[in-house]
Amino acid sequence: MADTGFERIASFVGEHWLSLLLVLSAAVALGVVVLALVGGWVIGHRRTLWNRVRRVWGGAAHVAAGSEGPAENPTIHAQRPRVAWLARLTPRKFLVLHLVLGLALTLAATGFLRVAEEVGDQAGLVGFDTALSQALHRAVSPATVDFFHAFTWFGGGMALAILTVVVALLLLRRRQRTLALGWTVAMGGVGLLNSLLKTFYRRTRPTFEDPFAVLHSWSFPSGHSMSTFVAMGMLTYLALVFVRRKPLRIAAAALAAVWTVLIGFSRILLGAHYFSDVVAGFAAGTVWLAVCVSGLELVRRRERLSAAPAGSRADAASPAAPLPADPRGDAPLTHAPRSSA
Repeated sequence: MADTGFERIASFVGEHWLSLLLVLSAAVALGVVVLALVGGWVIGHRRTLWNRVRRVWGGAAHVAAGSEGPAENPTIHAQRPRVAWLARLTPRKFLVLHLVLGLALTLAATGFLRVAEEVGDQAGLVGFDTALSQALHRAVSPATVDFFHAFTWFGGGMALAILTVVVALLLLRRRQRTLALGWTVAMGGVGLLNSLLKTFYRRTRPTFEDPFAVLHSWSFPSGHSMSTFVAMGMLTYLALVFVRRKPLRIAAAALAAVWTVLIGFSRILLGAHYFSDVVAGFAAGTVWLAVCVSGLELVRRRERLSAAPAGSRADAASPAAPLPADPRGDAPLTHAPRSSA
């Protein structure tokens, strides 16, 4: 049969699901630690890295401005506005927003569309979905089902609504209105986005003769997985804002990542979603999370610059931010006029 390989893999996963889940959780936690260490190295060497970026960016911006200067070539900015705009990028915008979050958004959006295409075309991933769901349904015990029924509640609408209200109130109590608004928009928006995607793709849920869970809404992408990803991502972002001790930051990020994986797995084990539904939920959640965090950082930076005295605006961008600013300050890139010599 064409899908014999899928059935073999799915049967193996079903028989060893607990061991594989533990390995996956450990790998995710380790991945977070490695990313944190790499990020720490980048921050520690940010002066050297930023100087290299400035040279590349400065060269591109200089080309956009014209080799003879704006007076001799007054139409160059209209001809190449996108390249000229590079000259106005600041270290924070480049290193955090336009590079890291932009890359995450692009990769996640590409991954989501790829999975959606596989599902729409009923390609090989759909065969794996079905085989894995059936294998897990046969392998798990009633006690395991009862445990994950209780656990998956924490990724549902009621639990996340309570979490949204509690975190928003705590932020308001600390007079962090911008963060409270951003958190609320992120959590409210992910639910709306998930509903729109479900309505657009209209994929039916897995079916079994003796189902563990009976749901009548659409399946793709998983709402539990998508919402939990955004919630844990936003909580990690808040930890980066408020927590100063690096080990605690790493621990918070690792715990959030493992929790997200477990919630996603619970949906597959209970037969509420296919594997591809959960993967698509994580991908779509990454896109929305990147948009929310980048928007929040831009608003917070503008607020700090507006509140700071004119002479110290370069220093106002640094406090209470997830990553440090440019070692020289957060001023835009500028270029001295070229000498006629």
